[in-house]
Amino acid sequence: TEGCPGSGKRPYISLSSSNSPDTRRAQACAHVAVNVAGDLERACESFRKAADCEPDDYQSVLLQGQLYVSLGRPEQVTRVLEEGVARAERSLERHPDDYRALNLGALGLLQLGQQEKAKAWMQQSLQNAPRDPVIEYNAACFYALANDTDAALRSPERCKAMGALEDDWWQYDSHLDALRELPEFRAIVGQTVSS
Repeated sequence: TEGCPGSGKRPYISLSSSNSPDTRRAQACAHVAVNVAGDLERACESFRKAADCEPDDYQSVLLQGQLYVSLGRPEQVTRVLEEGVARAERSLERHPDDYRALNLGALGLLQLGQQEKAKAWMQQSLQNAPRDPVIEYNAACFYALANDTDAALRSPERCKAMGALEDDWWQYDSHLDALRELPEFRAIVGQTVSS
């Protein structure tokens, strides 16, 4: 596939053929960097290319969902979430302790309306990675989308205790919109939110 390792064409972001959770996390962070820069179309393209290069990559597929929401493409949201959850399930069959698959998969399941399974996956991911700020960040997004404000506010508190609240994602991530105007949220993340 064009832009994949070994194709002779440079991908937007260098990919590794390793299937370790750390490598996948690094790849996801690199892709998200494109999103943070504000170029949602290019971020979608980067995620799509990564997913095309690595059929087991659930992260690049699931992370497209939020971008398609921001771009106003609901038909693509459902498609990528279903595909991403299926990939996460396959990863969990091979690696039952893949807390990242549980974590991102939980967000996908929740948005697909599978609330009980989504909650179970999120709880298991938090138990498997109790000091991972990315997992906690995603938990804040999950619980905000699930309208569980108390649980959603616990995750930024834990991230703050880990020293992991510097990212602009707290201010701009649409998954956190339900929390953004709450004084408790603003106090935790230390941001000034414009109305």
